[in-house]
Amino acid sequence: MDSAALAKFRGAVVGSQVLASFVGAASAASPSQQFTDQSLMKASVALVVGCWEGYLEDVLKEFVSKTRVQAQRRAWTLIVQFESLVQKLTGELNTPNWEKARELIINITGMDPYASWIWVPRFANQNDTQAFLKGIMDVRHSFAHGYSTPTNVPGLATPGVLDAAYVRDAIDCLTFFAATTLLRMRCWSTSLRIAIVVQLAGPRAMLHLTSSRLGPQTVNPAMNRAAAGELRLQRTPAFRHCANRHASRKAAGGDAFGAPLRRRGAEGFRPASVASDRQSFLRQPV
Repeated sequence: MDSAALAKFRGAVVGSQVLASFVGAASAASPSQQFTDQSLMKASVALVVGCWEGYLEDVLKEFVSKTRVQAQRRAWTLIVQFESLVQKLTGELNTPNWEKARELIINITGMDPYASWIWVPRFANQNDTQAFLKGIMDVRHSFAHGYSTPTNVPGLATPGVLDAAYVRDAIDCLTFFAATTLLRMRCWSTSLRIAIVVQLAGPRAMLHLTSSRLGPQTVNPAMNRAAAGELRLQRTPAFRHCANRHASRKAAGGDAFGAPLRRRGAEGFRPASVASDRQSFLRQPV
């Protein structure tokens, strides 16, 4: 199954390659060819970082939307609130570095991409890959704020001076991150038969993922636990926030969305204001 988020990322990355292709061409705006080339290469790196940020936002929304399709009808109202929270969380991402990207993925999907974030064959471990990604973010930051390229950026032949090989590596590295993150999400969602069941018998809503038959390859310890029985998505911080809020509002006499009910003559109860209730929910701190 194709990913619209990955297709969009690959299409946008072409713009970064176009900028890099103009390195060496003279510009009437600057008499210094080195300044022109450095500006083009920094802009190319900054653009691919922007593509990575947009991809993270899109692929997480895509993950949640596909989860909703596979959910049972009783769980849809809870998923709707979860989708709203995901919109809020992804909208607040402004620097897609290693720490923030990893934390966002864990909070929304419950999956930790750490094990797969090794850019092979260039690096053999996460630490070196993380250091290289940090350097890419530093280059983007220096371009965005008009600073010189830091001299401690890994991968540069000459400290503080970008080169064509580094720009290609930056594009390839973030393309790797996009592809491997999608692969991990697919393993997480499709190796498990997602059957979301909301149980409202207790004071809080419980969301369960029932395990399906797993192949010989398991991508992380969480899937090993799922193979033995049941994996609870309630450990996902973002969904747990929605589940707890959903359960407490249901217990207070709300409708399926948690909106307060009021009498309407012989027709019984109806929601007071679902739209306003959603707005107040989005304003709540996570």
